[in-house]
Amino acid sequence: MTITIREQVLAALRNNPGLNSVKLAGLIGMDTKKISGTVSTLLADGLISCEGKYGQRLYSLTSYGMRFAPDTIPGMK
Repeated sequence: MTITIREQVLAALRNNPGLNSVKLAGLIGMDTKKISGTVSTLLADGLISCEGKYGQRLYSLTSYGMRFAPDTIPGMK
């Protein structure tokens, strides 16, 4: 079963709300460049939200995003 980057990001934020992009990327074993497009799409779709200014943003799931976030992802740190 293939786990998408989208699912990994959602699961990471479900279990660890308030992550910045560096910690989020590290948690799922990727770099910030690899997840930036996915994070932008999730923000635009209303599945995640961010607080703070550029360079200090903290990401969390929205209540809408909670419906789509897996509880866990096998092998996630």
